[in-house]
Amino acid sequence: MESPAVAPFKPIGLMVLGMHRSGTSATTRTLSLLGAALPKELLEANQYNPTGYWEPSRLRTLHDDLLRELDIRWDDWSAIDADWFRSPLARRYAREFAAFLADEFRNEPLFVLKDPRACRFVRLWRQAFDQAGMELKPVLALRNPMDVASSLAERDGMPETKAVFLWLRYMLEAEAGTRGLSRPS
Repeated sequence: MESPAVAPFKPIGLMVLGMHRSGTSATTRTLSLLGAALPKELLEANQYNPTGYWEPSRLRTLHDDLLRELDIRWDDWSAIDADWFRSPLARRYAREFAAFLADEFRNEPLFVLKDPRACRFVRLWRQAFDQAGMELKPVLALRNPMDVASSLAERDGMPETKAVFLWLRYMLEAEAGTRGLSRPS
């Protein structure tokens, strides 16, 4: 009797999505302590996150480069034109994200990844996970927007109204971009 075919190994990536100061670092660290692999090179801890951000410095650089290409910053709450996500530049970044995933996690059965900026680019991340042959499992980190606004006001001097609009932009894009995917709870 022949043994049943074994499905090919497909790494699972837990992508923590949430606005800055929403508990994404704590969520990411908790998932890593439960067994999900972390990226290799992490951002340094500082006074605002003394236990660490638990996010890869390379990914932050990729996201910042992409934002510069779009002539926006992380704290710009305006929408990105939906047509842009079909542009050659968008496809190039999806490939770069896929290369990042393969470099960091190709041998990991389960890993966790976060950078709040990813909320703005979930559509590209879905493509990147497909290209890398990995399964994306989004984890949405929610925190009261007024608490986020207070934290951003303290850290960055950001007006609370702007912070609430920014929280809304990040969370709406994360939710819309992950529709149809299994969201662990």
